[in-house]
Amino acid sequence: MGFDPNALSNEQKLKLTELYETRDGSTGATAGPAATAAAILGILGDAPRRLQLRAANEKWGEDRCRAEALTSLRASRATPHVNVGAGRTAAPDECLAAALMVRSGHAGIAAKAFGADVMEQSRGLHRASFAELCAAALRGDNRDVPNDRGSMIRAAVSTGSMPVALGNAAGKVLEAAYRAAPATWRSWCAVRPAADFKTQSSVRPSFIGDLLEVGDGGEVKHQSFEEAVITWSIGQFARKIAVGRKSFIDDNLGVFSEILPALGMAAQRSLASLVYTTLLANGGTFFASGNNNLMTGGTSVLSASSLATAVQKLRQQKDANGATLDLAPAVLLVPPELETTARALLSSVELARVSTGDMLPTGNPFAGLAALEVEGRLSNTAFTGSSTTAWYLLAAPADVPMIVGFLDGNESPTLETFGFDSDSDRLEMAWRCTFDFG
Repeated sequence: MGFDPNALSNEQKLKLTELYETRDGSTGATAGPAATAAAILGILGDAPRRLQLRAANEKWGEDRCRAEALTSLRASRATPHVNVGAGRTAAPDECLAAALMVRSGHAGIAAKAFGADVMEQSRGLHRASFAELCAAALRGDNRDVPNDRGSMIRAAVSTGSMPVALGNAAGKVLEAAYRAAPATWRSWCAVRPAADFKTQSSVRPSFIGDLLEVGDGGEVKHQSFEEAVITWSIGQFARKIAVGRKSFIDDNLGVFSEILPALGMAAQRSLASLVYTTLLANGGTFFASGNNNLMTGGTSVLSASSLATAVQKLRQQKDANGATLDLAPAVLLVPPELETTARALLSSVELARVSTGDMLPTGNPFAGLAALEVEGRLSNTAFTGSSTTAWYLLAAPADVPMIVGFLDGNESPTLETFGFDSDSDRLEMAWRCTFDFG
């Protein structure tokens, strides 16, 4: 047809070959004789050298050569590194991580974590299988793509952008699940950083009495705070999950869609369980009649009357020197059994009058008094001290009803990724979640 074979691209050669076969009536016969070296070079001339060698060694027919050439050509076009408009160019591992999250049902988390630019640039990979993502990662790293899926996946997740993407995606999925899990303790606990696992010291915010007037001599009286120091410490908690190589070859991304979110929620549950174990244990008899912060007996059943008494007792709390602490109600904490009663007390427009004609005002004096938190652990019999009738009126975190500490102030769990090469005895990829709190 007048074309110069030396000036044709591989794609043009393939199209011309298909056109020739259509006019000639040839079928290429996959099962027929092996293609000659010249035919292989003509069809696979622009394909990677390793593909040409495979064709010669395995004696591919011309039809097989053409099919593999087309596959190689299409694959060479896929890249996770694309610049769109005026936005920034995303790194390959970002696009791969976004695609992994979209594939596993976390498109919303991916969009929030990476932004519109990365989501747009990774769009071509959103429907790709895990094996195809691995192939794209290898090509993006300018590395050869092994012929079989198992070797290709192993090569991709060992080094380069893919293990970074896996760790990035896993960490963001776990973090989102951790943040979304209920955490009633945050409404009333003070948060503090811990430099290490040793015993930490904090000072009660109420230990300083009122300021004293300075006399004519100018002497300022000092106060020792040793007796006002409270101690606390943190511990380390961890869990490890592993997914076998077979799951990745089978394109099963359940680790991202189910396992990692469950691990994130487990981290939040572990922290909450420690908080409420501590509260229910009432260490050092914190709640005691002698401290004027405990009501017992029939009059303590949650009602308008008992809540009014609790508000009064909270506002009357004093320090060791008899000075008022200026505490205000912030949280009404109840077990599920008391949720309806508590919600009615705090949310009703008005409270019913017992009698009429007394000219007393109506309305609900508890409206807007405090936030309501419902915590199932308060009545869970697995926790020592649980009760279906006990309830708590608590001050704000700034008044430090309880301290929750985190190592170096890191309030979220940390996730580490271990590839297939981390353990020679196991064909699996693993994630280890660690969380340091107390």
